Amino acid sequence: MRLILHYIRDMSWYVVIGFIIGLIRLAFRHKRHKIKDKKHEILIILFIAYLAGLASQTIIPRFDFGVASNTGFYFHVNIGSIRHINLIPFRTIAQQFAGEIGVNAKDIASVAALNLAANLLLFFPLGFFLPAIGDKFTSFKRTILAGVSIVVLIETIQFFIGRSTDIDDVLLNTVGIAVGYGIYKGVKFLFHRLHHRDT
Repeated sequence: MRLILHYIRDMSWYVVIGFIIGLIRLAFRHKRHKIKDKKHEILIILFIAYLAGLASQTIIPRFDFGVASNTGFYFHVNIGSIRHINLIPFRTIAQQFAGEIGVNAKDIASVAALNLAANLLLFFPLGFFLPAIGDKFTSFKRTILAGVSIVVLIETIQFFIGRSTDIDDVLLNTVGIAVGYGIYKGVKFLFHRLHHRDT
């Protein structure tokens, strides 16, 4: 639980930045065009905020900055030097639960659970937002194809910034996207039922 809270805290600043960017975008659009669908614009703002948080945990390298007494202002970007590729499905998941990932025995369950939870939870909003804001993604097939394309792009970028590229991440992310799409359809169904009941 502590690890999950740590990642949420790291994401929060980026989510706030993304939210501000979304508001700035809305302000510029409001000057040029009259906003007709406010719900759609709110969803886009939330989607931008989500994308910023997603990028912070997947493709934005870790960095550190501050002021040192001897050198003054410093800014360091930490890019990993070990690139690992796994193209065998379920290999990494099995290794994590078997304790073959170089962590203490008492931490095996928490690390494996964190990996599963992070890969599922981090991407289910993608499966929700894509059909919610884009008419092209109202079908399950198109949402999955678009989502998997984004996931593969992220995994490719991760290789070039010194992080691992893993087919298991793609599989788990895809399941997360599918869950997000299911949530979207459920929410849409409920709103449809409530609307018809009120009318």
